[in-house]
Amino acid sequence: MRPWLAVILVAALLLPGCVAPYKVTVDAGALARSGIPWTRSDRGTGSLLETTYTADPASQPPYPGTLQLFALRDGARRSNEELLALTRSSVENATAENGIAIQGAGTQGTRTLRNGLATQWFALEGTVSSSSALFQEQTRVRILGEAGFDGRSGTHVIAVAIAQVESITCPLIGPCSTRSDLRTWNALAGDPEGTIGFAVSENGLIDNLVSHG
Repeated sequence: MRPWLAVILVAALLLPGCVAPYKVTVDAGALARSGIPWTRSDRGTGSLLETTYTADPASQPPYPGTLQLFALRDGARRSNEELLALTRSSVENATAENGIAIQGAGTQGTRTLRNGLATQWFALEGTVSSSSALFQEQTRVRILGEAGFDGRSGTHVIAVAIAQVESITCPLIGPCSTRSDLRTWNALAGDPEGTIGFAVSENGLIDNLVSHG
């Protein structure tokens, strides 16, 4: 388990009267309509739950991507600043695990998801400096950290998305070539308005979160 998550979980379990958070997932219809096969895994207990969706279509576009969803409900109502700090820490862990070197300052903003959840987000770009289980070395990726508090379920929601957007091929003879494909990024970050980096999708996974009953 990631270090900051372990600290939060231990603290949460020591608090009296803690209740489990609402497990945050992606609407099944949006997953199917994205056109990309996603594999789901779940873990966590008590006041902290994690759901991960992973797409690994081998070497051909649409490129690999992953979405980590954290649901936290430990009796404390965190400020927007605290929640955003936790999100940045989670992004740092995810990029380190995948050997990603961040490039540039990125962009940030706010939006409201389809289910009414108001969120803060920041988007970054990077290069895979060492191959991981999901991404190959020297591929380009985009990263999204997004978070909000769902008052209907009393759950803090953190989403971390990483999608490959470009690959580099270097033949034995001749110059290297790049191949871009934004389908996985659009599927993860997109909404109908293209709020985040012009990623447009009616079925964006984060935009179609289920965070309350």
